[in-house]
Amino acid sequence: MSSRRAKKPQLNDRFNVMKYLVLLAVIIIPSVYAGVLTWANYDPTGRIDTVPAAIVNEDQPAQLPEGDQLNLGADITDELLSNTSTSNFNWRVMEADTASKALEDGEVMAVLTIPSDFSANVVSVSDNDPAAARKAQLYIATNDGSNLVAGNIANVLGTSVADRLKEQVTDQYLQNIYAGFTTLHDSLGEAADGASQLTDGATSAKDGSDELVLGLNDLKSGADSLASGSNDLATGAASARDGAGSLAQGAGSLATGANDVNTGAGALDDGSSKVAEGASSINDGAGQLSEGATSAKEGASALSTGATSVNEGASALSTGATSVNEGAGSLATGLDQLNTGVSGLPAQADALAAGTQSLADGAAGLATGAQDLEEGAGQVSEGASALSEGSVAALEGAQQLDAGAVALRDGTGVLAEGADKVSTGAQTLIDNWALLTDEQKLAAVQELKVGADAVSTGASTSHAGASTLAEGTTALVGDQNGGLTKLSAGAGTLATGASSLATGATTLSDGADTLSAGATELKDKAAALPEGVSTLADAISQASDGADALAQGTEKLAGGATGLSEGTDKLASGASDLATGTGTLATGASDLAAGTGTLATGASDVSAGATALHDGTGKLASGAGDLSSGAGTLADGTSELASGAQTLADGAGQLNTGAGSAVDGASSLSLGLGDLKEGNQKLSTSLGEAVDEVPAFSTEQAQQLSNVTSNPVTLEKSRLNEVATYGHGLAPYFMSLGMWVGAIAYFMMYPAISRKFARSGHSGLATLLGALIPVGVMGAIQGLVVALVLHFMVDINMASFWGIAAFSMLTSIAFMTINQALIALLDAPGRFIALILTVLQVGASGGTYPIETAPGFLRAVHPWLPLTHSLEGLRSLIAGGTLGIASGVLWLLGWTLVAVAGTAFSIWVRHRREERAEVALAAARQAQAV
Repeated sequence: MSSRRAKKPQLNDRFNVMKYLVLLAVIIIPSVYAGVLTWANYDPTGRIDTVPAAIVNEDQPAQLPEGDQLNLGADITDELLSNTSTSNFNWRVMEADTASKALEDGEVMAVLTIPSDFSANVVSVSDNDPAAARKAQLYIATNDGSNLVAGNIANVLGTSVADRLKEQVTDQYLQNIYAGFTTLHDSLGEAADGASQLTDGATSAKDGSDELVLGLNDLKSGADSLASGSNDLATGAASARDGAGSLAQGAGSLATGANDVNTGAGALDDGSSKVAEGASSINDGAGQLSEGATSAKEGASALSTGATSVNEGASALSTGATSVNEGAGSLATGLDQLNTGVSGLPAQADALAAGTQSLADGAAGLATGAQDLEEGAGQVSEGASALSEGSVAALEGAQQLDAGAVALRDGTGVLAEGADKVSTGAQTLIDNWALLTDEQKLAAVQELKVGADAVSTGASTSHAGASTLAEGTTALVGDQNGGLTKLSAGAGTLATGASSLATGATTLSDGADTLSAGATELKDKAAALPEGVSTLADAISQASDGADALAQGTEKLAGGATGLSEGTDKLASGASDLATGTGTLATGASDLAAGTGTLATGASDVSAGATALHDGTGKLASGAGDLSSGAGTLADGTSELASGAQTLADGAGQLNTGAGSAVDGASSLSLGLGDLKEGNQKLSTSLGEAVDEVPAFSTEQAQQLSNVTSNPVTLEKSRLNEVATYGHGLAPYFMSLGMWVGAIAYFMMYPAISRKFARSGHSGLATLLGALIPVGVMGAIQGLVVALVLHFMVDINMASFWGIAAFSMLTSIAFMTINQALIALLDAPGRFIALILTVLQVGASGGTYPIETAPGFLRAVHPWLPLTHSLEGLRSLIAGGTLGIASGVLWLLGWTLVAVAGTAFSIWVRHRREERAEVALAAARQAQAV
């Protein structure tokens, strides 16, 4: 009794301990479930770097337009391999065949393939050939039969890689576009500068042409004034020529009268021998002769003084001729009183004839000079006419230049407007490029083209204006028949005419000087006549004074102080000759005293000669009158000539001023045209560069290019053993978990070993079979039902339904036997361990995320858990493929055999325990019986 009592407290103590252990297990089971499951799924995406993936890089380098090499395949590979982010796969470089085999075998979760033309397709976007533009493609392959979630993650990573590449390609493309816009902007800026320079040159050309027009207008006015002055000059020269003719005619009449005087003087010389008896009258005649000598000296002085008043010559000459006529009358009266002849009188008459001849020669020279003046005036008139025609042609050329400048100005305005539109459109396109649609981008490029067309139109208009300017310049400069060439030729003709005019004036002056010298000599020699002709000497002196006045007027016609000086010198020489004549007259007076005898004898002859002399002096007076009239006409002509010369000078001044303005305007025009040419060249070059930088695409090409550039890199996803939905990927996990829970539930309702077989005294093998057969049957039924429900009711498409059914039955049998063995060996703690295995397998099986994302402990126990291999086999059988099927069958069979062995061991232990109990009971009964 005592031993039984001792054993009972020990059993109670053991029961209490187990009870507390069970209570403790029940308390910690929720915590274990929550902790393990949360731990397993704490941050699976943060451990993606433990998931193996493969890179297959087949890309070949491509050459960029600027000459650099682009090898995106190597860049992508290096970036993925060097990326230590926990959200990146654990990439490995593999060959295509090796990577494909690894993906099928589950060694890698994804394969990223970079094709050989990847870099080339990226570069094709940068070329100017839209037809050659191709999208660059990446290929990512996953295996749903390995892990659906891993495949989804791989697709996300592949998409991320493609997106990054899209950004890079798009950035590079936009950089090229913006660089092109920058170059376009610079070229348009240079084009704008060229257009501005073109405008400045056109403005300078316009200003120069305006100034040229003004100068040419002044030039035309000067040429008109010059032509008018030259006409007046020609008229005056003609009047001078007429006056010179009248003067020459009068001088001829004077020469004829002088010859008559000479004849009468000869007769007087013949009769002088007969006047010897008139000695009583000699003294009177000598006195008169002395008075004549004194008058001659005074005349010489007056002659020297009269050189300063040459402008009164013509009227004085007429007055002198009249006085000579009156003196001749007095001389005839005096000669009647003479009784003797004068032996020196004939010589003096000869000198008088010589003087009158010199007077005639001077008049002839004056006529010749007047003729030369007329010819020079005609040449001046012709030159002025040529200048007028040239100025008209130059004016027309300037008007063409003005019209061309206006057209050029308009063209540069259009050009500047077009350049502004292009520049504004380009800047707007740059600023809003990222916000525009493809159609808006195309419309913006078309607007740029419209602006470029406007710039081209403006350049054409500028070119037309420049051509008009060139034609106007040609018309202005011209050939030998037009423009400034005519002006130059007219100026030459004018210079020649002016030279001829000066020569004629010089000749006229020389003739007048010769006429003055002849008249002086006539006066001087006439003073040597007998004393009865003193009145004639006075008249001749007055005629000499008139001739001097004529010389002075002629000298004014010549227009120079040099002629006046030369006339003054000759007057002085004449005065000297007059003094000499006065001496001769004194000598003659002595001779007269000596020859009084003969004078009386020839008095009658002298009287007759005096009468003839009187007649001759009358003619001389008449000729002097004609000479005076001709001199007046000549004076009027010279006045008109002077007026015309002044007008000619004014016109020449205006012509010079206008020509200077025309030269300045032509210089400005030349500079403006130079700037215009340079601006045109710069504009043409810049617009050519801008056109080269702006591609022109057709609608199809633009559509092709926009399609490629909008999505330059694409990711082609491929799934090995692809399943239709996410449920297909998780079905193996839920099937395995369901069959494990089903095994636990079964043994919650039924014992691990049938009590019937355990108490019936069956052998251990029979007991084992009695325990395994129901479990095996239940496991097979559970697996088959699971397969049927998921396929027909949940609509999970399976690559092999019967394979799924068979594998499910094997899995369920394995799970049943494992739970049976745990309970058979450990009883209630076995159930607890089954629950612990449940949560451990849920966390370590890799049913959702790849096991590589789980913590290290879970990854370590992963390959030893039965749920791991059932999950892998079911995945392959649902999605397709062979991954995990053979190994799953082996692992499940292995676990089944171990579980059966454990159950058999528990039965053997139980039988041994029962045998010992029976032996002990028999011994106790035997001892009690004793």
